Amino acid sequence: MPCFFHELTGFYCPGCGGTRAFLALITGHPIISFLYNPAVIYAAGVLLFYAVWGILYVVGKGAIKRPKFYLAFVWIFIAILFANCTVKNLLLL
Repeated sequence: MPCFFHELTGFYCPGCGGTRAFLALITGHPIISFLYNPAVIYAAGVLLFYAVWGILYVVGKGAIKRPKFYLAFVWIFIAILFANCTVKNLLLL
C-alpha cells in the first residue's frame, strides 16, 4: 500500500519505510531495517528493554523495581522519526 502523504506531496513522511523496516527486522535483516527507518530498530530495542525488565520483575517476585516509563524514550523516538524524514527529503533534492 503506497504512502498517502508521499503520493500527495512527493515528500517522505516521518513513518515512510516503517512497514518495510519492520518486515526486514522480523526476517533477520537489522541493517536493512535501519536503512528503511531507524525508528523501528529503536522502538524494538525499547520494547525488548521493557520486556526483559518486566520478565525479571515477575520471575524475581518483585525483588527488582517495577519498570518505569521514561518520557525521554518517546522524545528520542520522535527525534529519530523527524531526523530520518529530514534526511530522506533532503536527499530527494
